[in-house]
Amino acid sequence: MNMVRKIFQEMFIKQQNDILKIISGNLKLTNDRIDILLKEANNSKEKCDLLEKENGKLKAEFKILCERMKILENVNKNIEESLTVTQDIQEKKVTELEKKINIKNSLNGGENIKLRQLEDRLRRNNLRIDGITENENENWDDTEKKVISLFENNLSLSNINIERAHRTGKKDGNKSRTIVVILLHYKDKVKALHAANKLKGSGMYINEDFSFETNEIRKKLVDEMKLHRKNGKYSIIIYDKLIVKEFKNKQPSY
Repeated sequence: MNMVRKIFQEMFIKQQNDILKIISGNLKLTNDRIDILLKEANNSKEKCDLLEKENGKLKAEFKILCERMKILENVNKNIEESLTVTQDIQEKKVTELEKKINIKNSLNGGENIKLRQLEDRLRRNNLRIDGITENENENWDDTEKKVISLFENNLSLSNINIERAHRTGKKDGNKSRTIVVILLHYKDKVKALHAANKLKGSGMYINEDFSFETNEIRKKLVDEMKLHRKNGKYSIIIYDKLIVKEFKNKQPSY
């Protein structure tokens, strides 16, 4: 019996040692894996911290750029407003000067006509467009894009070369101001005037840009032109003259 007990005791001790070795080995493997995972976690944390710092720098730089852009936009807006005001002042001075010249040269009609015609020749490539909606913060680029859209979408005209397009006059509430368009080529002006009848009923109008005195002459001729048309005659205003003719065959459509 003692021998049996001794044998079982030795077997138990051996099994116990074997189990302890297995557990110890497993614990070592587990600890090694945990150490590796901890190192990887630390590396990931360092990378995240570095990325967060870089992201903070980028945000700060982006904020500075945005502030600079706002400053530049305000400067550009102020310049455009100043140029528009200057243009309006110049146009007003030209108009006042025309009036003074007309008064001074009232005794010399020939010289007065020459001055008016000279002013109109300077506006030879100009158009005046009414009826295009004006935005609150509209700049010259916005105005030019609207004119180009009118030419392409409403008049089916492309490749019209525009030197400048700007609003003229002071703002009057929500009323859209007239656009003065300066074209590079006279032939583009002719194309636009020939296609202007496509705007009928749209509330938009294209007219030639004349001096103040010429416009006053044309206004006075409008009523007379309408009267002749009402009486069945062909009547049209060409520059500062009213042309009236009898129809030969059929009446043209106005």
